[in-house]
Parts: sequence; structure tokens; C-alpha cells
Amino acid sequence: MSPSARDKLTPLQYCLYERAVHPELFTIRREIKLRRKGFDATIWLIGGGHVVSFFPRDPFSQSAPSAPSAPPVLTEVLTASDAPLPARRRVIQMPFRGEKAHEQHAFGKTRYLMNFQAERMSTRVYRRTQAEFALQGGPERIFLPTPDLDEQGLTAYTYLSYETQEDSLHLLAFHAIPQTRTLAKTQSIFERNE
Repeated sequence: MSPSARDKLTPLQYCLYERAVHPELFTIRREIKLRRKGFDATIWLIGGGHVVSFFPRDPFSQSAPSAPSAPPVLTEVLTASDAPLPARRRVIQMPFRGEKAHEQHAFGKTRYLMNFQAERMSTRVYRRTQAEFALQGGPERIFLPTPDLDEQGLTAYTYLSYETQEDSLHLLAFHAIPQTRTLAKTQSIFERNE
């Protein structure tokens, strides 16, 4: 596969920030708010991508983060490669192609691990995978079709599964891109350290 064909396989970019990003930058299709002993988190499903903001906090604090005394935040963004994103406090930015992994220690409170990969599928496998994900919905498993992004008779969709413990958030996300019959997969772990 030529480099230009590989670049077109997933028209996505991955970014990591040591800050929150503004919701006005995205079309938020679903929002999930999580609160555990050691962190608060917000997950936005943005149609073809996601934004995850992880706020480590004092386990003895009963209040949610609020400005100006808000604890640090680590934000993972997976969105369209041409989406305008801020540069301020961006730790990493890379096109979503091949298989990549990244580990980040932030603020002395958070350990973050991520890996991603993309897989090209036949039309038959694309549809079968979509049907399988659609059956796996539940409180911590979200299937979100985005019909306005459909192409060539195929539906764009996101499947997100997450698991929490007192001090950690584990996410598994799949974003299906009908234009290239590609499934973009990310695995992310956010852990609050003592």
C-alpha cells in the first residue's frame, strides 16, 4: 500500500493535552460523566471520534473539580485530521495510522497509557462487525451510529466500552469509517497515582 493510500485509510488524528479542551470545538453526540474516589472524567462521543478528560483529585475531597482550584486534567482527543485543535499544552499530536503506543506521566498524579491501530475491512466484515457491536450495548458499553456520516451504503458508528475502579479508567473505543471501510481502535488507561 502506498504512503498516500495509507494516509487516506483513517482520516483521523490523535492528540493528548495537559488541559481541558472547549466543547465548542466538537459536535458532541453523547456525554458520559464519571465520578469515582480518585478522579472525575468526562467522555464525549463526537461522531467518528471521542474526547476523554480525566481529572485526578484528592480522594478525600467531596467536591467536583471547579475553577480556579481545579486539579490538573489530561485529555485524549481522537477526531478528524482536518479538525482545528488548539496547540496550547498539547503533549502529542499524530496522524492515526499504523499501530502506535504512548505512555505519559503527568502532574505527578496521573499515569496514562494508550495504543491505537486501524484495520481495513471488506464490506461484508464491516457490516457484520457493526451488527455485533450493536448487540453489545449496556451501561458501560455504548453503540452510537452516526447516520449523517454514512457513505456507500455503510453506516458510520462508534462503540465504546469502559471500566472504572476507584483510581482508574480503562477505555476501549472503535470508530468505523465507511469511506475507507476502516475500523479505528484505541485502548486507553488513565490511572491516578497516590
